[in-house]
Amino acid sequence: MKYNFEVEEKVRVGFIGCGGHSFRNIYPAFQYAPIDLVAVCDLDPERARAYARQFGALRWYTDHREMLEKEEDLDAVFIVTGYDPEGRPQYPRLAADAMRAGCHAWIEKPPASRVAEVEEMMGVSRETGRFVMVGFKKCFYPAIERTKEIVSRGEFGRPASIYVRYPLSLPPEEQRRDQGRMRGFLDHIVHPASILQYLMGKIERVYFE
Repeated sequence: MKYNFEVEEKVRVGFIGCGGHSFRNIYPAFQYAPIDLVAVCDLDPERARAYARQFGALRWYTDHREMLEKEEDLDAVFIVTGYDPEGRPQYPRLAADAMRAGCHAWIEKPPASRVAEVEEMMGVSRETGRFVMVGFKKCFYPAIERTKEIVSRGEFGRPASIYVRYPLSLPPEEQRRDQGRMRGFLDHIVHPASILQYLMGKIERVYFE
């Protein structure tokens, strides 16, 4: 594995979001990726300034649209933000803004609260020629990659069933239309779902008890 400073050609990126998850898990990974962190953005100016200093960004902003307008030579934008007051992910709007500014977008999960929002992002991707990628990282864990290699062998045969254990909790049934109360479930169900799809193919139907 190479370190960031050993790579000659780097991807120039901006980063929207200066929260705890990104501090612990995303920004530090740039030490091992071909990333040139040009600018960071957060609604809290103190956080934006601190993250720029901590992780070596040249500039910081409190408005992502200003960053996208002024940093014209960005190749991509990482977006790691929280939820809006209704409990919905903010990625569809932010990713669309990044793609329309000429940048590819990497977003955290869950990518949206409704299928229509995902379809809208896909439409902007086709319109702009820029892609948006969701951080479904757990399906690429070494153990899952090894499992994929094994079940893909001809001698293994076609997988017929799979059992995945991933404990999650749901609020009471009468509260399940409340996006805020469903946030924890939606934030984590993407991990087993992405593993199932990666190993077994496209999911056609879902049942639950």
